[in-house]
Amino acid sequence: MTLIECFDKTVLENIAGTLYLNPDKVIFLGEAEKMQGVQKRFQDFLDARGMNAEIVMEDIQDMNINALTKLLLKLVSAEPDCVIDVTGGDERVLVAVGMMLGQVEGEKPTVQKFDLATDH
Repeated sequence: MTLIECFDKTVLENIAGTLYLNPDKVIFLGEAEKMQGVQKRFQDFLDARGMNAEIVMEDIQDMNINALTKLLLKLVSAEPDCVIDVTGGDERVLVAVGMMLGQVEGEKPTVQKFDLATDH
């Protein structure tokens, strides 16, 4: 299973979905300059816990809503068993997720958001 994660400056918002779902792959959507150096730290963190997820960073800094929607469509078609976690991150991604869901034919990916105060 692949987790598509909205990258946020708050570390807990970035890792909660991964710890909960234990995916095979995590794709972070965020601004490259803000994600710099994070990939290795996340990989080391997961490796130390015996979690073997591949970490991928997708730069969305210069993308508008339509470009984000196209990217999400491409990702969900390439990763059919995926969950999209919209906890934190860029508000443009939230809009693009909604637009993407309206365009997906067949089974739609699961979308989730964690409430870190309640662990749900």
